[in-house]
Amino acid sequence: MKRLLLIISLILPSFTVFSQGINYNTGETSTKNYYQEIPYESINGKMIVEVKVAGKNCRFLFDTGAPTSISKELALTSGSKNLQMGLISDANGLKDSVLVVLTKSIQIGDLDFNNITAIALIPEFMKCWNLSGIIGSNLLRNSIVRIDAAKKIITLTDQADRLNLSKKHSTPLALNNNQSDPGIIVDLGRRVSGTRL
Repeated sequence: MKRLLLIISLILPSFTVFSQGINYNTGETSTKNYYQEIPYESINGKMIVEVKVAGKNCRFLFDTGAPTSISKELALTSGSKNLQMGLISDANGLKDSVLVVLTKSIQIGDLDFNNITAIALIPEFMKCWNLSGIIGSNLLRNSIVRIDAAKKIITLTDQADRLNLSKKHSTPLALNNNQSDPGIIVDLGRRVSGTRL
């Protein structure tokens, strides 16, 4: 029982919860039947991709557990529409207010994602990597994502049959209603279960 409680105590603090009153699940790509391979650079285990925002080349972190984010400077220069101030809370319970914006366009390869809700905030540590934003779960929510670490390629598609997926080796995902960040169901026995995001 002590071992079980230790496992649960290690899992729970890693949850990140973002603003409760904002639905980040807006916008999409108008492209249908797409299959896009995007190369990425790996820095300390983080995936960095090249994108275009309002025609400007930018470097974004690829993070399926975070909401889409852009720097305050990029929000201003790209013509993003201010929506409202939101409250964010990190895994340690620290809270802060943040501006939530509606981005006109984020282009990844040949895919153009329009009207994506994003937070206008970039953590300080990301600036040393020359990053201007994060490609997050709400932008990716309608895409199938495959990451090939050996080739350093991220595939975005809406065509599951092109990926040779195996139901035998699959597990269902639990998507957060607010920003579609994926989690897996963890079942540790008859008495304990939960969702790991």
